[in-house]
Amino acid sequence: MIIMVNVIREVFGMRTQCIFLSIMMLALIGCQASYEDRSETMPYRDIVGKRLKTNVPVTAYGVNESLNPDGQVDYVELRPELIEGPEIVFSKQVAAGTIITIERVLVAEYLWRTLLKYQVRTADEGLDSYKVILPASEKYESGNFGLDSSVYTEVKSGVN
Repeated sequence: MIIMVNVIREVFGMRTQCIFLSIMMLALIGCQASYEDRSETMPYRDIVGKRLKTNVPVTAYGVNESLNPDGQVDYVELRPELIEGPEIVFSKQVAAGTIITIERVLVAEYLWRTLLKYQVRTADEGLDSYKVILPASEKYESGNFGLDSSVYTEVKSGVN
């Protein structure tokens, strides 16, 4: 009888864990972070209008959200690292010294994290017709807006 009770407990425990893991996997796979513009709210409104300069070349990736590399570009994402995948429609080098202006702060609450990205305008004329995104760390208060200081530095007012 005791063996039977232990077997039932073990099976029930494993089953509960499997159900929990299945729910978590579905949540992670099926949920895409939904960003909303929080540019007008504190603490983000102080970031809007800030100008950054690229210290090294970065790559602008044209992204198609439906993973169609032959499709239309939904947005362009600036990244210092090389990436690839079926969502990349094009890539273009952006020179070191390029000035970037933060126009909007986009925020998503995702599970236990706050995800940030900035909608920006660049001095690169080839990107004028696209929505340009700069991904940021949730640690935006770190002194460099959550961006790698070896890649981006703030341009203080009145300085080019």
